[in-house]
Amino acid sequence: MRRLVSPVMLLLLLCGVAAHAQELVPRTVIAFYDGSIDKRWRDTTIHQMAELPLNHLGLVLEPHDIDAPLPDLAARPDVRGILTWLPADAMPRPEAYLDWAGNAIDMGKRYVMMGVGGFAADRAGRPASPAKIDRFLARLGLKDERFWSAFPYKARPVFVDREMIGFERPLTAVFPPFAAMRVVDSSARSHLTLRSEEEAITADLVVTGAHGGFAAADFANFYDAETERRQWIIDPFRFFRLAFATDDLPKPDVTTIVGRRIYYSQIDGDGWRNVSQIEERDRVGTRRHRRSIDLLIDAAVKPYPDLPVSIAPIAADLDPEWCGDAKAQEAARRAFAQPQVEAGSHTYSHPLDWAFFENATPEKERAFLRLYPRCGQDATRYGWSRFLDVFRRADAEPALPDLDLAGEGAKIGAYATPRSYATLPFDVDREITGAAAYIAKFLPAEKHVALLQWSGNTLAFPEAIRRARQAGLPAINGGDTRFDPERPSVGYVAPVGRYADGEWQVYASASNENTYSEDWTSRFFGLKYLARTLERTESPRRLKPFDLYYHVFSADRQASLNAVLAMLDLARQSEVAPLHTSQYARIADGFFHARLVKLGERRWRVEARGALATMRFDDADALAVDPARSSGILGERWYQGSLYVALDPSDPAPVIALATRNNGGTSTPMLLHSRWPISDLVRHGDAVAFNAAGFGTGEMHWTMPPGAYRWEARSGGVSRTGEATTDGASNLSLDLGPGEGETVAVSIARPGSS
Repeated sequence: MRRLVSPVMLLLLLCGVAAHAQELVPRTVIAFYDGSIDKRWRDTTIHQMAELPLNHLGLVLEPHDIDAPLPDLAARPDVRGILTWLPADAMPRPEAYLDWAGNAIDMGKRYVMMGVGGFAADRAGRPASPAKIDRFLARLGLKDERFWSAFPYKARPVFVDREMIGFERPLTAVFPPFAAMRVVDSSARSHLTLRSEEEAITADLVVTGAHGGFAAADFANFYDAETERRQWIIDPFRFFRLAFATDDLPKPDVTTIVGRRIYYSQIDGDGWRNVSQIEERDRVGTRRHRRSIDLLIDAAVKPYPDLPVSIAPIAADLDPEWCGDAKAQEAARRAFAQPQVEAGSHTYSHPLDWAFFENATPEKERAFLRLYPRCGQDATRYGWSRFLDVFRRADAEPALPDLDLAGEGAKIGAYATPRSYATLPFDVDREITGAAAYIAKFLPAEKHVALLQWSGNTLAFPEAIRRARQAGLPAINGGDTRFDPERPSVGYVAPVGRYADGEWQVYASASNENTYSEDWTSRFFGLKYLARTLERTESPRRLKPFDLYYHVFSADRQASLNAVLAMLDLARQSEVAPLHTSQYARIADGFFHARLVKLGERRWRVEARGALATMRFDDADALAVDPARSSGILGERWYQGSLYVALDPSDPAPVIALATRNNGGTSTPMLLHSRWPISDLVRHGDAVAFNAAGFGTGEMHWTMPPGAYRWEARSGGVSRTGEATTDGASNLSLDLGPGEGETVAVSIARPGSS
């Protein structure tokens, strides 16, 4: 007898199929660190070495102190796996941790262990159960032979995967000591196997498998504590790609927009009131020295209207109640009047060591008061009557203790004072919203303060990051990315940002001139070497945007100003899409929050992406966007083996579907790349209409059905038109003319069509 399915059961079955068809693609990796040794997440090896490659693979790290309660993974479909790279083989409750980690693997989470496992013993030195350790390692396809090679110089390679080993540094002729770990599961693969005949041991030291991966201590990377030099031995991109199985993961990409490498530039306001050492002559030949900000505006801002820049004064340098004056204010007005200049804030009092102010009190800062500049705003003995009112009693002014200026008591971290100015006690709201409100006084009516550029060591405490987010101020700085002969490793390329107690701080994409000039003490031309970092973070894989980041004091000297001009000229020669820094900060913030929902075979929906503008697919030369099954897509571009898919900002949840690439042409107009970002794309047959806005020439390239086209660009009642014809590869190239950031409505259609 045939069994009938009831309508209710059919509905439940269909809902189940739909739920199964729409699966969240997990991107989060829980990264354990030992807070008893590494006091700050920023100082961990994971953050410094591993986070950038993992970000490049589309993964987001969630730091977790090994001393904290273990996270509940039952309701965490976003978690892809667990990563450990611990400095010691001990933790508070190793057996409970082993149970938790084993259950995580059973739930389908991948587990990657760099160096020691951390679970050999508890904090008191009591060893964990060998049986529990064995059961856990077996889940990874490993077996600990419990033999330590005391004579590693006698070991010889049995197998070396040359695609994995020797990425930046080759294996040494004499190996470091190692434990004998063996692969015991056919699904796991060893990339490096050593054999010591004298000791009769064989060890698998770099392993990836169906449940994660393992890299033995001192075989994944090299580190010299004396020089603080670090390099990768394994290829971290390949290792983490295999260990976390990221081939099926679309990669949210912060380096690219509308098919081109992002360019942005930010200037921190340090040195706003400096008088430049550069000697000039006026119209009658009189020698003069101008303030650095005035020289910078005339030399590096006004001559480059095609390159947007964010300029962020320190409010105290403008405010006469602190250290400002009329000349400083006029320079701000002049800078912000330039069409390509975005207004930023570099805080009010320029905090140098942010951690000092996390629990700020006036008393805490009192011992440093006499070290601050007086700037002439007060006539009291110390120049700090407004601050001292906090301590003042009715009978007398309190005495300030003498300071040993050569001793540690007179320094905060690397600084002599915790901030640059201290007319008033520290207030976090003044530093963020207060500074933005004061700087806004010097802006044209159509502009607003759009960005916060973190000051000093840039390590803003979580509440400061939270206040900036709540104020709607994108924020950036920190990271100090370099990749050059002095920093010869991708291990010096910072990740997208830093996690801080539930908040994300977006890093700058390149270091500023301070690290090139030994903290502004020598080699003032050093920013020229940014070109090496830009080259190495572009090829063989694009890791970072083009970021030109410097301070006003770069105009103090001719050598440093020349370096800035050289980098501006390099930007002009490069194929980039120039953005304001606040736009990049929003793009980077979108990276951390984007959700990917799998809708079926090679089809995804991108949610909660904010301003994130690009998804990348690696090893994708044979793939292309399927327009019929996609939505919210501007275009596609193949570069260095990857497919970059440009998303339309007007679609909050675009859908990307991929198909086998057809090299025979296209019937659907698709953007290939553009200097100007575009949005609101509408396709109608072989015609397109969209909005575009950018700086410099409006050069763009489309893939269109073959033939001749006419384009029109309209803005402010002015219309520009032109004609273009596709080449043999169906590429249509056109130039809309110069732009100053205004929005232009564009249409491209066959001649004579409406």
